[in-house]
Amino acid sequence: MTTERYSKSVSTSPPPPVASMDGRLSDQSSARETSELMIYNIMRRLYLPLLALVSIYSCSKEEIYTPDREGVNAIKEVDHSIVQGEAFVKFNDEMIALIEDDLNRGKIVTKSMGLNQALDEIGITSISRLFPDAGEYEPRTRREGLHKWYVVKFGDDVPQTRATVELGSVHGIEYVESQRTIKVEEFNDPKLSSQWGFNNPNGCDINVAPVWSGYTTGDPRVIVAVVDEGVDVKHEDLAENCGSEHYSTINYNSNIVVGSHGTHVAGTIAAINNNGVGVCGIAGGDAASGKKGVTIMSCEILRDMNGMTLNGSSAVAIKWAADHGAVICQNSWAYSYDRDGDGRLNSSELANAMAGKVSLADKVAIDYFIKYAGCDNDGNQLLGSPMKGGLVVFAAGNDGIENGVPANYEPVIAVAAIDNYGNRASFSNYGDFVDIAAPGTSILSTYPNNRYSNLQGTSMACPHVSGVAALLVSYLGGQGFTCEELKDRLLSTKNTTAVPKNIGGLVDAMAALTYGSDFVPGKVNGIKASVASNSATLSWSSVGDAEGHPAYGYSIIFGKNKAAVEAADPASGKLSDVSQTIVISDARFNETMETTFSDLDFNSEYFVKVIGFSFSKTYGEASEIVSFTTEKNNPPIIELRGVDDLILKSHEIRDVNVSIYDPDGHTFTCEYKRGSNADAFDKIKDGNWNLRIRAYNAEAGAYTVQLTAKDKFGETSTKNINYTILENTPPQKIKDIENMFFTSPKGRFNLDMTEYFSDPDGEKLDYNLTLSNPSLAAYEIEEDKISGTVLKYGSTTVTVTAYDARNATATAEFKILVREPSIEYVAYPNPVKDTLRIATGKDQSDIHVKISSATGSVVIDKTLKASAFEPAEIDMSGCAPGKYSATIRFDSKEFKQTIVKK
Repeated sequence: MTTERYSKSVSTSPPPPVASMDGRLSDQSSARETSELMIYNIMRRLYLPLLALVSIYSCSKEEIYTPDREGVNAIKEVDHSIVQGEAFVKFNDEMIALIEDDLNRGKIVTKSMGLNQALDEIGITSISRLFPDAGEYEPRTRREGLHKWYVVKFGDDVPQTRATVELGSVHGIEYVESQRTIKVEEFNDPKLSSQWGFNNPNGCDINVAPVWSGYTTGDPRVIVAVVDEGVDVKHEDLAENCGSEHYSTINYNSNIVVGSHGTHVAGTIAAINNNGVGVCGIAGGDAASGKKGVTIMSCEILRDMNGMTLNGSSAVAIKWAADHGAVICQNSWAYSYDRDGDGRLNSSELANAMAGKVSLADKVAIDYFIKYAGCDNDGNQLLGSPMKGGLVVFAAGNDGIENGVPANYEPVIAVAAIDNYGNRASFSNYGDFVDIAAPGTSILSTYPNNRYSNLQGTSMACPHVSGVAALLVSYLGGQGFTCEELKDRLLSTKNTTAVPKNIGGLVDAMAALTYGSDFVPGKVNGIKASVASNSATLSWSSVGDAEGHPAYGYSIIFGKNKAAVEAADPASGKLSDVSQTIVISDARFNETMETTFSDLDFNSEYFVKVIGFSFSKTYGEASEIVSFTTEKNNPPIIELRGVDDLILKSHEIRDVNVSIYDPDGHTFTCEYKRGSNADAFDKIKDGNWNLRIRAYNAEAGAYTVQLTAKDKFGETSTKNINYTILENTPPQKIKDIENMFFTSPKGRFNLDMTEYFSDPDGEKLDYNLTLSNPSLAAYEIEEDKISGTVLKYGSTTVTVTAYDARNATATAEFKILVREPSIEYVAYPNPVKDTLRIATGKDQSDIHVKISSATGSVVIDKTLKASAFEPAEIDMSGCAPGKYSATIRFDSKEFKQTIVKK
């Protein structure tokens, strides 16, 4: 046998011949046997890896789930661990003889003076038997003294300790005790919420929760054989429900090797429930209550080995399971017809798959299991066995075709897979051979080494049915219970409306368990209603039958017409002028139930009654009618933070925090009318918004934002938010920037613009530079700082512009001059037409200038002030054209130069 994933297999040598790695058979087999065995004796695991595998672990570490711990130091005024207002008492023989007749007639004033005194002291309101009259079993009840136990009820305002002391002092009372409260305990497995097959809002689940709460969570006497890969029998969430007997047809001994597929399958059936760890199994027991689940027996027929799959004998495993106590045989495997191992069926392979039938060896093993499981050698049910005969369950297969083998063998139950919307899973086989369907996509279950993983396939659907079957045997099993009855219950109660017709019908645990039986739930008592606005929460105690089986659901009938509520009868369909709500319960007997009515009329009186019903829709007696009155509607409330002094300078940003909620819990909408382009209203999270005002996006002026909140019933609240944007004041230059003189093209300069500009509004300014000779220098601007480097000799005028948020500006200019160190002055232009300029060094100094004509006549002789940036200016417009000799003296130096006059 081989799995679907591999083209070859390695086999051991069990009694039946199997295919070797190259497809040949041992010498025992004939050519005909070769052909048959290559088709029939090849098996595969029927699960599909998810495209995105969701697993609760990583390669290096596992996620640990730890239950929340309750506080241990809480101080409480009332002891919630005991029931207030009542106590259990036991009277002695003398006292019960004196008062029993009075009490049985409903009196509370009796012939006992001490009891009557307590009646006055603690305000006794009733005294009734704890154990009611037992009818035909009343004689033994009285023989055991149970008739002397009574419940004494008193006022809620009386301290419990005082009441017990008072009652304990009454002559004739032997014993007084308070009743402990019963805490509602759901299964605390942290990953239960992820197991959609057990509880699905879409309704496509196996309906197991009511079985857990009202009937059973499994019984260790029921043994389920997992014929598959080896099960991790030491897994943290499986170990307690794994038996001591296991078998491998790989080795033909009890040494199984753990496999992921077999462990996943076993977890769906019997992962330990209510242990604060991992997942739930369908028949996994209730660890918190000390109840074990069904017992897993691992029968290994497949084993991964270095990338290959070892195959044992399925037939031997199935028979071994029958001989060792199993009554349910779980098989998430099928035959493979993929002869070329390419992972798909070609036309020839598909034809073989469509014509496939169970092998003879598997057939006789299956027949043996069905006939002899739970029985002695003569086929008689063993005294300790929960069932006569065995149930065999097979996965339908994952080829998406209308056949599956061995699932198509009539005596077995063939299981197809659905998704969480009730559709046939795309991979699932289907057709007339399919008996039933179960959840099979993204199924979370146990994985080796204390891990958990999601898998999908009919392999995952199959153990849902085996688990439900195990639950039924756990509750119904015993002498006379047969596998035929079990199969009939499963197939006669499947839900055919929840899934497509070609996959049988969805398994229904509750329907199968209660099939053919019924009861009338008791009368609902203790109804209480609490009102908030136009919603009302109704609570009551769950009811059931005399054996403690809880009602499957409740019909809650309510309306404003009391007579119509009184007359309403869900059993007959008489529901005029009333509303009805159906609550399906998974509560145990005598637990608190509640449901909430919303969107009722305001300021109105309503009347309500509650009727429990069984799974078969047999209704009990209606409760007493209670009434409640709804309240008025309150509008939503708008709260603002940050609205003080909303006067903004033209560059400012201001935030206003807005909180909106409805005191009645109604949904509401929020409408925003903007005041200007400056404001924007954004939601941060439910109930919280932010109004941001960016003053620079609007002109100066006064503006109003309007917020309106309206609840779903039309009640509104409005808030106006006023803000003012002031006129903008442009930036100002506060001093000039000095000119810069460099004697090297590598010179650097740094400027802090806050020394030269300011803004009267206090806003931060942006800056820009323009150079008349852009190639002279390179520069960088970082916030208020300008840094630059001169690149060559020459000069440029630099214009600095300061901008505010509204692009109002101020400017400043300075010059940069880069001159060789050897040049002490410059006379220009030369030739000159009108004005001759003489520029000296960086600092201003006196210069003497004497200009003579070619004949030696002095035309100019004067002393002037000059610098590099403020040259001396000499008017030569009156001089005749020609050559002139200029003598220039400054800083104790004399220079001569020829000047040409045009």
